[in-house]
Amino acid sequence: LCESGIRINRLTACGGGSRSKPWLQIRADLFNLPIDVLEFEEAGTIGAGIIGGAACEMYENIEDGVSQLVKISDTIYPDKVNHERYMHFYSKYRKLYEGVKSIMGY
Repeated sequence: LCESGIRINRLTACGGGSRSKPWLQIRADLFNLPIDVLEFEEAGTIGAGIIGGAACEMYENIEDGVSQLVKISDTIYPDKVNHERYMHFYSKYRKLYEGVKSIMGY
């Protein structure tokens, strides 16, 4: 996305992957972005509740429902040293990919 000009400042984790701190740390390091972990893991369920609550006028609108129900329980911050290591290997991967993609028919 960044190569397409889309600026991302942080990520949000929910669902099963949000239960593993080591996995979240790897992803934060890889993307060099903080990751907010939602208190309520099941985003689909809470999203449906927010939409239903807005439809039933429990909330003024969807944004109001989000502000009341969506809470961040933790934030995982990237480790700059690990990020540099990942980028070193990623640059090797990109060179390798460019070298073999024509062989693979891409």
